[in-house]
Amino acid sequence: MMKKMDGAEEPYMIPGRLMETIKGSFKLKRHNCLKCEKKLKMTIKKAKVEAM
Repeated sequence: MMKKMDGAEEPYMIPGRLMETIKGSFKLKRHNCLKCEKKLKMTIKKAKVEAM
């Protein structure tokens, strides 16, 4: 938060394109994370099948 001259607070505004870039980056990281999670689950399944 940024303080105004009169002492009131106002939220910090992020420029539109920067916000889109940040959101896109988070979506990509989330997608990669879900992809890794899926691979890990498949590896665990394969290991369980081989252990039987």
